[in-house]
Amino acid sequence: MKYSSRLSLRKLVIHSLTMAMLASTSLAASLASAAACDGVNEYPNWTAKDWAGGENNHAEAGDQMVYQSNLYQANWYTNSVPGSDYSWTLLGACGGSSSTSSSSSSSSSSSSSSSSSSSSSSSSSSSSSSSSSSSSSSSSSSSSSSSSGGITIQENGSGFCSVDGSIDSNNSGYTGAGFANTANASGNGVDWAISGDAGSYTLRWRYANGSSGDRSGVLSANGSNLGTPAFSGTGSWTSWNEQTITVNLGSGKKNLRLAANQGSGLGNIDYLEVSGPNVATANCGGDPSSSSSSSSSSSSSSSSSSSSSSSSSSSSSSSSSTGGSISLSANVSGYDVNLNWSVSGIDSYNQEVYRDTDSNPAGRVRIASLAGNSYTDSGLAEGTYYYWIKATDVDGNTTNSSAVQANVLATGVRFEENSAGFCNVEGIIESTHNGYTGSGYANTDNANGAGINYEIYAPSAGTYTLTFTYANGSTGRSGKVVVNNNSAGNLSFDSTGTWGTYSNTPAVSVSLKQGDNLIRLEATSGEGLANIDSLTVKGNSPSAADCQFEDPDPGTCGGGSPAAKITGNSGNYLLNGSSVSGNYRDAIVAGINSVGSGDRVSVMASGSLGSSYIDLPSNIVFEVCGTMDAGYVAGKGGIQVVNKDNVSIRYLKMTGSPYFGLLIGGATNLHLGQMDMRMSGGLGIRFERTMAESKNVTIDYVYVSGTSNHGVETWNVDGLKIGTVIARDIGYTGLLLNNSRNATIDLVDANNVATGTGYAALRFANRAGRVGSSYPTNIYVKKLISRGGGRGLFCVSESGGVEIDQIDIADSGNNSALIENCYNVKINKGTVKDSGEFRIAARSEFDNTRDVSISNVTFTNTNVRESPCGDNVSWNNVDINGGSDQTCN
Repeated sequence: MKYSSRLSLRKLVIHSLTMAMLASTSLAASLASAAACDGVNEYPNWTAKDWAGGENNHAEAGDQMVYQSNLYQANWYTNSVPGSDYSWTLLGACGGSSSTSSSSSSSSSSSSSSSSSSSSSSSSSSSSSSSSSSSSSSSSSSSSSSSSGGITIQENGSGFCSVDGSIDSNNSGYTGAGFANTANASGNGVDWAISGDAGSYTLRWRYANGSSGDRSGVLSANGSNLGTPAFSGTGSWTSWNEQTITVNLGSGKKNLRLAANQGSGLGNIDYLEVSGPNVATANCGGDPSSSSSSSSSSSSSSSSSSSSSSSSSSSSSSSSSTGGSISLSANVSGYDVNLNWSVSGIDSYNQEVYRDTDSNPAGRVRIASLAGNSYTDSGLAEGTYYYWIKATDVDGNTTNSSAVQANVLATGVRFEENSAGFCNVEGIIESTHNGYTGSGYANTDNANGAGINYEIYAPSAGTYTLTFTYANGSTGRSGKVVVNNNSAGNLSFDSTGTWGTYSNTPAVSVSLKQGDNLIRLEATSGEGLANIDSLTVKGNSPSAADCQFEDPDPGTCGGGSPAAKITGNSGNYLLNGSSVSGNYRDAIVAGINSVGSGDRVSVMASGSLGSSYIDLPSNIVFEVCGTMDAGYVAGKGGIQVVNKDNVSIRYLKMTGSPYFGLLIGGATNLHLGQMDMRMSGGLGIRFERTMAESKNVTIDYVYVSGTSNHGVETWNVDGLKIGTVIARDIGYTGLLLNNSRNATIDLVDANNVATGTGYAALRFANRAGRVGSSYPTNIYVKKLISRGGGRGLFCVSESGGVEIDQIDIADSGNNSALIENCYNVKINKGTVKDSGEFRIAARSEFDNTRDVSISNVTFTNTNVRESPCGDNVSWNNVDINGGSDQTCN
């Protein structure tokens, strides 16, 4: 088999990987001229093939390729774009110096700079791979250079001043004597000193970050912030990347500092390479002769979850043998501590700011080195802090202020995207632009009405304030705040200059009830909202809620004390123990009409709706503990939730042959709990195609059988969480998602579903998973089980953005899976047995199927085919036993 030979090949690659990576540094040093790229294949002209008769479709470990005038070397078997992931090592620019060399004469940069002193640009590129035998390059750099030259500053070398942490050598792959490892706290950093003429400078750090999060930092020169370079994950602490930023600096000496702006500290810094006009290393300490020109103020704020509304200040002074003194005061404002001081009796001094959580100066941490007489320590958590100012004169004499105390009190909580309290965004979570905190920022669709939903718990009713942190690189945008479905105020999102520069909106005062509160920020213009980084809520200890409509502990159906309970039987229905006139439906409607907002109605009785249906209102908890038999009413559901908010149907037992069992449209914050639907026709649960979009929908469990149509079908749902769907003997699809996005599904278990049809156990159709005009992964399925019936899996009609962790398909009567005109579909593992062919296909009226990855799947007695061939389709660790292989690669 083709795939068996590929697996053997990969085993050999893995055995040779270490040697290939160890050789990468020394190999890079030999590629410093244009001749190094001569004769090398240029992407996408691959260097290797999977089998003797196949096409060249990948690169092996050690193979070299040219892409965008850069030379790359493969670390292992790969068919990714060179430089796009860690399977490649950047050896250098064709005609330029190697990026892995630690030579002090390198002047290349991957970023470009505007001539304006108010702008900066940064970029990140892959650097050398992990190596325990990398060259030990010179630890001291040249003291001067030409206007086009550069310097490389190693740890403990000339120009390297200090690190708020240690110089370590426990992770391989570094150059020089080791790497600078800051302590894991916001404000810790590394200091360097350089000199040079006024002009454009390019700074490039070689770094490693084995964590999953970005370890960004704020770059400053002589105390002026220049930008916020990001140090994203490199995969391991022995894999090294590069980050570049271009800034405009003034002439003379420049004290450079890179300080972490989040609680994990910086990545491990191997060296700093600087190019600029007559750049040279400088002595550490002393007064800079000229301050640098600052760049964009795009540094991100800390992700601290607390703020303060109190302020305190104190001052003190101390003297040294020089006879000088420093008077320091501290003032707390919000998340920030503002420091101000005056210095007397000290000439030509360098200043440093220190912080600790106790008044003992032993163990204090330096957080800044700067000129001037003020500093703001931003993004602090609740607690007590102590600060000192240390001044050093040209002779090395030091003067310390006495400690001042600042108390930051927790009265606010910040809610980041993809964290507790953040429910969903009608758009996408992005990390394209720097400056954000957390994992990214919420970018809504560019449409009036697009928004972001949060759910916040308030321990007591009262007034709270809301502040949004945002970036807007365009013209001003507008929005409104909606609290518990009531408008609470309007907001303007003025331009911040760039998409990487963040600002805060004015605080909006709102009234929150005791308990869970739904907060929505919604665009009021066609451009959508600005990019929203976070929401900060201040008040009486607010906290995150679970993004579900407030619903008492379900317990048993009808348990506890529902506000309305319907009991009895036909001809004698009771509401809370009293007789009610009319039929089964009349008794239920009477119960609904008798309760207030958020109350629960429990239908204990069984009965038939006949040729009628029930419309549920907003803000209700509803449960059917008996058995509800639903009749046929054209275009209607036995129970309907149409243009309503905050509805929870905790339990439902339904039989019959209705048009729809449940009909839903335009619902927000909908919860369906335990749904038991044993039907004899019709369609189980339907989110209507012609109705408004539904948002923030949770479905815990559905058992559906006997429908002549679909089991569960969604149209126009944004924000869908499904636990389990069990489908038995269904006419069409078990679970069908149409034009729906941002969904998680734990399990779809189907048996004898869609027999004799083109439908499937699980189907995505009509642009499901499409966000705007793209298909980022936004629909996640943990497991699909399909037995018998028609197709197991079907993705069609411009759908995609789907990742399925596991498939288990057997005995399908039609295709085991059909992926047709779908984009970005990933299957991680599974089995397909004794089934119709697993096919990737396309119809001519749509773009061809693309970006499909099938991995770790075993096919038994099942054919596998691509017809026509998809674009960027990969088959990884796939075994085909007893079936034909008609794939394209």
